[in-house]
Amino acid sequence: MFKLFRGRRKLARLVLYFLVGILAFGLVATSVAWYLEPDSPSDTVSQPSASPQEEDFSGELEHLLGLVQRYEKMLAERPDDLAVLTGYARVAKDLGSYYLASGERDKAKAYLEKAAENYQKVLVRQESDSLHLELADVYQLLEEYAKAEREIDAVLAKQPEHVGARIQKGFLKEAEEDWEAALKIWSELAKVEGEAEVRSFAESRKQYIKEKIGSS
Repeated sequence: MFKLFRGRRKLARLVLYFLVGILAFGLVATSVAWYLEPDSPSDTVSQPSASPQEEDFSGELEHLLGLVQRYEKMLAERPDDLAVLTGYARVAKDLGSYYLASGERDKAKAYLEKAAENYQKVLVRQESDSLHLELADVYQLLEEYAKAEREIDAVLAKQPEHVGARIQKGFLKEAEEDWEAALKIWSELAKVEGEAEVRSFAESRKQYIKEKIGSS
């Protein structure tokens, strides 16, 4: 599962983030945390300008830990602030992903569970397709696949053709090693009209699965 996660971030990050962010909600909707701007008010959050892969690995950890501390302080002062809850969830998710990639599974689990808890608090009060998908990603990293599918299906129930959610479900089925279901999803996405990048990417996943099945 961990190899799949790292491979997914490398192969699909651009396509997935673009689709979810642009086609659906107009904001980042997967694992990128909201980062506080140095000169902004404490409740203002924004996207990072560079991915974790582009930054120094140790520097990224220090940066994320600093952000977590700032969000924890804000949560203590404003525990019901939806922007703070969402921002903390995203930073905790990024930190959990960092620890997962570095093999520190206990730390990863702790932060991913914090992320899930805060996403849930927001979703109880404010329905958001993007946050359902972010929470689904957290559950997938925790290998709680049924919960991840529930969050994705909450989006697909309202928007069956939601490309970002379908892509995310394809990766979920790969993580579960449900190759038949994954192949079906990618095959359907390979026929999406007007989205050449999606079709090309879906074809690459189909080929990967066929090779995977053939070598097993």
